[in-house]
Amino acid sequence: MALLSFTTILRLLNVLGIVYYPTINRVTYLDGHLFDTFTGSASMDNFLIQGVALASIFMLSPKKISLPIIGFYITFSAAFLSNDLAVSIVSLTLLPLAVTFLFTFKPKFSINSYLAVLFLTIAVVQVYTLARLMVYPAFPSSYFSDWSWQIVELERQIFYVTAFVAPPVLLMVVFAFLLKIGVIPSLTDASRRLWSKKTQDYNASNISDKVFSYKRLWFGVIAAFVILVPLYPYLPSINPDQSIRSTDVPFYSDWVESLEQSDSAQEVIYKSFLGLSGDQLSVGRGDRPLTLLLLFVIHKMINIQIEHLIQLFPILLTTMTALVSYIFLRHTANNKKAAIVAALFSVASYHVVIGMYTGFIANWLAVIFNYGAFIFLLKAWNSERKLYYLLFVAMTFLSMLAHLHTWIYLSVSVLVFLGLSLVIERNRATIKKAIVVALLLLPTFLLDVVFLSVFNASSGVETNLSRATSAISFENFGLRWLSLYYNFQIWFGGFYANFVLLALALIGILSMNWKKTFDRLVMSAIFMTSLIIIFGDYGIQARIFYMMPIHILSAFGIVRILESRRIRNDVKVSLLVLVSACLLTYAIRSVGNLEFKL
Repeated sequence: MALLSFTTILRLLNVLGIVYYPTINRVTYLDGHLFDTFTGSASMDNFLIQGVALASIFMLSPKKISLPIIGFYITFSAAFLSNDLAVSIVSLTLLPLAVTFLFTFKPKFSINSYLAVLFLTIAVVQVYTLARLMVYPAFPSSYFSDWSWQIVELERQIFYVTAFVAPPVLLMVVFAFLLKIGVIPSLTDASRRLWSKKTQDYNASNISDKVFSYKRLWFGVIAAFVILVPLYPYLPSINPDQSIRSTDVPFYSDWVESLEQSDSAQEVIYKSFLGLSGDQLSVGRGDRPLTLLLLFVIHKMINIQIEHLIQLFPILLTTMTALVSYIFLRHTANNKKAAIVAALFSVASYHVVIGMYTGFIANWLAVIFNYGAFIFLLKAWNSERKLYYLLFVAMTFLSMLAHLHTWIYLSVSVLVFLGLSLVIERNRATIKKAIVVALLLLPTFLLDVVFLSVFNASSGVETNLSRATSAISFENFGLRWLSLYYNFQIWFGGFYANFVLLALALIGILSMNWKKTFDRLVMSAIFMTSLIIIFGDYGIQARIFYMMPIHILSAFGIVRILESRRIRNDVKVSLLVLVSACLLTYAIRSVGNLEFKL
């Protein structure tokens, strides 16, 4: 039944003429591609669907009922063999017929068994696609040139079709706080009942404990993909001429070369803080001095071309993203399972995939420092140790020096967290801690003012206020869907359209609790983006999407499912395999698709 459902949906997408907009060699094709047949021909699709459906009907119902039905479908298909549309329409009626027979003759049908087979079927498609993409560099051939690429093409079509659903899911993630404050109490109660642990156990032991006991295997897979994903677009068979694949790499190369031409250390520092960087090729901004100094120092230590250094730098950033994601959940949320999953999912996060596409070196580095600031903020909040407060300040300054605009996101998230904490906890201890954290943020804002007023350098507050004035308006409210779909299907290669990542994030945020400090901080980092997403243009939306901790929420989502007592263990395992393979395939396919070619 699960296989019949899967194949019928694929056939329906083809019959309806569903159009998707793929990104191929960095180019998004706005003329659209029709959803193709999943076997290569409509006749073969119909034959497979009818074979599976009629076999199911034969096994589900008495022979005196099933045999006439089987005879009718075979006769009709033979009579209209040359008319694919007629045979397709008749084939599509088999799924509801089989479902009717299922509930009529098998009233004890288990939805868990159905889901286990369905997830396993889709997981096979994802695992095969991942394996084919990983083997390709060793045995290169033209993409989609032979039968071995058929399933890969099917997986790509499914990914881009689900992109249409991704924007509404993102909005649900961002506005899930409405459920948390009781605006829609009925839905809140429903979500609590859904994830309640006081339900019937399908198994005496929880499979999640066993799955996450294989730590060496998990960390081995994480380490492999942490290296493979940033290296993949520069493998010789993928990129024989070693051309630049990230948008901003030439700009960073020019900036580092300018630092190399300096006559003294003072000139290097001056250029980093006051004379270089900014958006694209603008100068005199000084909005990412730490990033430029770090690249400059590493280039001095390693004698390779500047372009190659900047191309390889994402290996370090991907490693740090996985590491900080693990520490964030392991040592602040005290959730070992979610920490492992977050480290794996970080490879397929927007930080990594979009960062590779755009070359957001400074933005990416600052996001890592943001997570570090979150870690030490929570440590300080729970223990009130001075060391953690100092480390929080240090991480905040590092974020500011790495990328001013990302530091603003961090600061606003922390301020929202402080405000919510005062409202929710309502005690003197919370007031004291909130005042301390607010005072610790103050020096960064003062330094920002000094940079602007004394040195005429870029100011995070001033620049973001200026951007907000021009990019956020009531007029954009009417364009919100257009902006969202532009971001998810065209801008940045359409790589934001990861339905699986967002669906898990929605489950994760619905399972969180405002009363828990960790949950409150993560939800604050999401909640503060709501007005920007509704009233901002596509450019500021894209930047906000990049900084959101979506993969952290996704890790919580899948772990919550794995710990549910309502779901059978075989369903959990098949879903975990499906989700992991899907996200890793997304990462490999995306970074292998960065070469510009018409």
